[in-house]
Amino acid sequence: MSTQLGTTERFTLYVRGNIDPTSIRVADLVKVLDAVDAAVGSIVMQDTPINPSEVFVALAAVQPGSVGLAFAPSLPTPMIAAWDRIIRTLNTDTTSSLPRRARDAIRRIVAFTKQYDCEAELRTEQTQALAVVTAQTVVVDAPPILGQTTLYGTLFRIGGRRQPTAWIATIGSGTIQCRVSYPLARELGAKLYGPVGVRGEAAWNATTLKIDAFKITEVLDYNPLPIDEAVAEMRQRYGEHFDKVDVDALMRQLRG
Repeated sequence: MSTQLGTTERFTLYVRGNIDPTSIRVADLVKVLDAVDAAVGSIVMQDTPINPSEVFVALAAVQPGSVGLAFAPSLPTPMIAAWDRIIRTLNTDTTSSLPRRARDAIRRIVAFTKQYDCEAELRTEQTQALAVVTAQTVVVDAPPILGQTTLYGTLFRIGGRRQPTAWIATIGSGTIQCRVSYPLARELGAKLYGPVGVRGEAAWNATTLKIDAFKITEVLDYNPLPIDEAVAEMRQRYGEHFDKVDVDALMRQLRG
């Protein structure tokens, strides 16, 4: 499925300073492009149960200036809002509220400004919000809350050569990127694009109480029933409590 990218809904990153674009190594510029993609994508996926392949930024234009990069997001509304959120947290020293992957991505931009003695200006064309990343920018981490928990959702992606990773779109917690061992990754591979239940070690952001990191330690035997079958089973087990329940009306309510 192709995604139509907007031509006017963009956000930008300008690299300014005593810097010649021809002096920037392509590999270093790729790190910046990847950092932008990771920062915005991680915020959107933390709030939305979505297939990660649908969340990406494309380089729409190289604009006049030292190095001016314009990005076209695949999902303009949530992704431009995510860029605005990054700008807001940089201006208010509240980067601890961002997902871990977003914080790590901003650090890569900071490292680029140190390496090339420059500044990176983040801007959205719609709101004209602006923040500047320099070599002195400090990205603050919130102390994590560690514990065990269980996730249920849809497995959208599984793979990775060095570190196997599973992407699970959960109900109520967005899409979570999970570390997983090779044996468990092979087990999960058979469940790709289907419902999964996993147990593991979680790290919650102490500021937002959202999961920043998750390591799968067990794949559960999880086969969710359709709503009508689940209600029928509950009626069979607890019949006297369901005698006055209109099952059709209840299912319509549950389905919204």
